[in-house]
Amino acid sequence: MGGERMDGEFKTGVVNCPEHATWWQMWQRCSNPHNKAWPRYGGRGICVCERWRDFFAFVEDTGKRPPARSLDRIDVNGDYEPANCRWATQDEQINNRRNTVRITIDGAVKSLTQWSRQFGVARATVKRRFLICEDWKQAFELAKRNFSQERQIEVTINGKRKSLLEWCNVHGIPAKIAWQRHKRGWPWKKSVTEPLLDDYAKRDFLKCNICIGAETKGFNEWCKHFGIAASTVWKRINNGESIHNALQRKPDKSHSHGHTNRRIYEIGGVTMCLADWVRQHGADYALVLSRVRRGSPIEKALTDPRDASKSWNRNKRQGKK
Repeated sequence: MGGERMDGEFKTGVVNCPEHATWWQMWQRCSNPHNKAWPRYGGRGICVCERWRDFFAFVEDTGKRPPARSLDRIDVNGDYEPANCRWATQDEQINNRRNTVRITIDGAVKSLTQWSRQFGVARATVKRRFLICEDWKQAFELAKRNFSQERQIEVTINGKRKSLLEWCNVHGIPAKIAWQRHKRGWPWKKSVTEPLLDDYAKRDFLKCNICIGAETKGFNEWCKHFGIAASTVWKRINNGESIHNALQRKPDKSHSHGHTNRRIYEIGGVTMCLADWVRQHGADYALVLSRVRRGSPIEKALTDPRDASKSWNRNKRQGKK
């Protein structure tokens, strides 16, 4: 059935349920050459089994979609059929891609991310150790030895006593994040059990309005207002900061070297970082940052209503002032 189009018949009363949307998208990926995902599915020969031409048969085999899960093929090169599909979390989806690095240690095969969580070490640290010893098991052991004694402390939760790394492995929380949360005043139980923000939680943040002072704005508007990237805010929240502190806290100056938005600029004898200048002028942060990176003067980047960076660079190439 790879490449064959479906009949397109709908069952009345079910088109708005999440299972029907998943079923329809599955068919589109495998049967519609105009779908943007076609090259990775139908174009590779991935097809849908004959039984799943009927939506109700699909729901009967897979069951209702649990919260924060999506349809996943166990064998990424296999077809959509009952024996090869499951409702998987985002983490399971990420670790089941064709480009996932799989490592075998003592006969067990897992992704680099899964092994890193099990050993309680950072992926970047393991990669650096692997370049030295060229053996994954030894690389993980070397990386684990570098953990400080503070991260190896024992924690009691619900009457059970385990090391911090063991608790982090149980709940899937990186040890670094658990330690950062505890330093910010979280109890150990909450530090190792509070789940990280997934895509569904981030969407909730994007939908709600946030009140800071006397103003109420959306999440993206506050990010532009404070000149901070959304990814930085997510990271701060995962580390235990409140949404208000994550948005308003200024970056540590000791880590500001080389970042364009944290460099100091002088205008009329006043010196401030780029983010502060953008807030003062009420300009669009992304546009100003793009202009500065292209070589436009800071005054023109902040005040020119047009996208002056292109014309400024064009005049520069032509020898004009």
